[in-house]
Formats: sequence, structure tokens, C-alpha cells
Amino acid sequence: MHGIDGSAESIDLANRNYVDLNVLFSQKFFPFSLPANHFDFIVSIESIEHVEQGEAFFGLMVHALKPGGRLIISAPNSQVVDLSKNPYAWHYKHYTVEEFLSLGERHGLTLMTWLGADCTLVNPSSGKVVSGNYYSPHSGALTAGRIGDTQTFYFQKPQ
Repeated sequence: MHGIDGSAESIDLANRNYVDLNVLFSQKFFPFSLPANHFDFIVSIESIEHVEQGEAFFGLMVHALKPGGRLIISAPNSQVVDLSKNPYAWHYKHYTVEEFLSLGERHGLTLMTWLGADCTLVNPSSGKVVSGNYYSPHSGALTAGRIGDTQTFYFQKPQ
């Protein structure tokens, strides 16, 4: 396993708590390189929105997947959490479901499923996030085909 994060603190924490011969953690900011056809699985949770060149980042992950490999990727949904109304520091872009589906298609991936979850409370009149959705029993629950404030996609690279 190779874990990559832009935060030195996160990498330090991971190195202290997840020690194994088959685990490597490194601090990197995109652009960086990954070996071609190397990984069976790539998981990118809430990362692509922090990358100015999101399509190139997505393409790099596809490049690094082995044939038949799977990509699990999530990001805020701009249909629910509009970046212009919620200017998160370090977020370059939020993605619609259609934009993610198009990214997968352009890079030759097969969509296995997509899921939505609500992790924040959004004021319906202003469109602004007012708080985390910590108390709802549905907070963070992934539901197939659901438009949520966070979307997760499961793609597979052809054999």
C-alpha cells in the first residue's frame, strides 16, 4: 500500500500508527508520478477538489491502475455544495455527478456504481453550508444513485 497526502502531519501520524513492511506513506503535492499499470486499487477520498489540474490527477490514477484495477473516488457535489457560495480554502473545484461520469468515460473506465451521502447541512435559501450533519442518523450514509453533498464513484479499468 502506498498512501499519499499533502499534509506532513498526516503522513507523520500514519507512519507512527500504521507500520508494516508493505506500507509506504509519502507527502506529495500534485503533480507527481506513479508507475504505470501498478495498483489493483486506488482510493482517493476528498482529494481531487484540492487539485487545480483535476483531470490530469484523475488521468494519473487511471494510468497507475492495472488492467481490471478499480478506482474509488469521492468529492463534494457542486449541485449541492456550490463552491462560489462556500469558498473552502484549498478547494479548486467541486464536481457534479455528470462531470465525474464524463471523466470516467473519457479515461475509458467502466462505472460500477455511484453513491451519494450528506455530510453537511445546507441552507436551502442561501445555498451555504451552515454546519456539519453530525446528528442525523443518515449523516455520511452512502446510498446508491442518491444525489448528496458528497459523491463517491466506483470505476473499473478494462482488462
